[in-house]
Amino acid sequence: MDVRDILRWLLFIAWGTVILWFSLIALPPVVKADILGWDKFQHAVAYGVFTILAGRAFICFRVSRMDMTKRWLKATILAVIFGGLIEIAQTAFTETRTAELGDLLADAAGAGFVYGAVMIAPPRYLLHKCLSTYWARTSCIRSGGGTPK
Repeated sequence: MDVRDILRWLLFIAWGTVILWFSLIALPPVVKADILGWDKFQHAVAYGVFTILAGRAFICFRVSRMDMTKRWLKATILAVIFGGLIEIAQTAFTETRTAELGDLLADAAGAGFVYGAVMIAPPRYLLHKCLSTYWARTSCIRSGGGTPK
């Protein structure tokens, strides 16, 4: 494990802690915006980010393309399980919060969206494509023509 792996894990754990904190406090902050104020949208985004951070944290376990698929599937499943446990904790440990199936479905939708996006276009492929396109453009300008191989 190198420093980048440790930072990925710390960010993943920090995000999970933030979700847990906002899920269990008595009066969570309310955003006064049309789409951002919508509770289910907030759940989907929070758990989508959680899935991204989990998948990135699990990078230190990579070996092959198949492992990448399994890694992202595990990150997605972890996000949904975490969301379910938080819904249970809201009912068990707070007096002002209750579990809602709609919240869990929104959590799963956010995590599932990320999983689907990653399976359609893996992040490494997208990054490589963007960087190689940028490099080709800038090196052509600097060299006066021709595309690098």
